[in-house]
Amino acid sequence: MNVVPLEIGTHPDQVVRVACYSVPAASRAAFEEAMRQSADLLRTLPGFRGHLVLEKSGGESRFELVSIAVWENQEAIEGAEARMREHRARLGIDLAAKLTEWGVVHERGNYVVPPRLQEPASPRAEHAPGRGRLGA
Repeated sequence: MNVVPLEIGTHPDQVVRVACYSVPAASRAAFEEAMRQSADLLRTLPGFRGHLVLEKSGGESRFELVSIAVWENQEAIEGAEARMREHRARLGIDLAAKLTEWGVVHERGNYVVPPRLQEPASPRAEHAPGRGRLGA
């Protein structure tokens, strides 16, 4: 997959699609190929701002893969969803059936960057016990 730089939070209307996947080893190659093909199409669509796939290297999550795609706004992501449905229909692909066949467990959601959580903590909050720093 090509690496595309992400600029998350640079525009107030951005929408970030986060999809998490648990894929059985026997289905991994087919799933990864389908993911590559989808990403190739998504990159061509209006409002696409970047994409990143992460693979778990440790921790307690049940998901091994996380896909993060950034879109200019809600309209762009809705347009992309419609284009992907049309594309799969043309190819005769039933996504839900394919994921079930592969044994893939997944969750996905759309997220926005909340400005109120991007602001630095006030000087008082930084010095309060247990606040302002990770691990404090």
